[in-house]
Amino acid sequence: MAAAEIDRGLAETEKSQLETWAEDIRPAMVAARDWYSFYASSPKLLTYGNEEHEARLKNTYFEEHRDQALAGYQVQLNRLYENGFTGEYKQYKPGELSGAVARALGLDASSEGVAKVTGEITDRAGEDAEVKFVPMFSLDGGMESSTALFAIRSDGKDVGYVDSSGKYYGSFDEFQHENRIFSEKGKLILARG
Repeated sequence: MAAAEIDRGLAETEKSQLETWAEDIRPAMVAARDWYSFYASSPKLLTYGNEEHEARLKNTYFEEHRDQALAGYQVQLNRLYENGFTGEYKQYKPGELSGAVARALGLDASSEGVAKVTGEITDRAGEDAEVKFVPMFSLDGGMESSTALFAIRSDGKDVGYVDSSGKYYGSFDEFQHENRIFSEKGKLILARG
């Protein structure tokens, strides 16, 4: 009976590992394979520099293979979710907001950029602001970047958004049309919800 229990436990562990592989690792591998296959099929011409070539390819890949490109971004969004960027509002205690914003933007908590963002959040929604981090990827002229948009509320009421430069927007629509971080021709990729 004990030997059967050990085998059952081993089988359940292996099953769990396979499920993890199927849900987490395989999509990342497939997305990377698809991108590198496309990349290898488009040799660099001597007239282009590496950065320009890469930018053109990323843009073309997104246009021609949208589903595969989005699958690659989905993998990155899943990793962010696992690291605490859950897309839910959270109220931060005094002093915590700077650290959370710094982590989201990949900056030092004492940097001027973090101070601008946290200052605008507290100016608009108060010291007890609820903040939701919205991770975003931008493909702008083939150049890829990532950042975060900060949705803010006060007393359960939506107040608006603050971008990574500390600029306030009253709605997401206003952000899409008025921000100066991304060009109008660029593409923004973010999680729904």
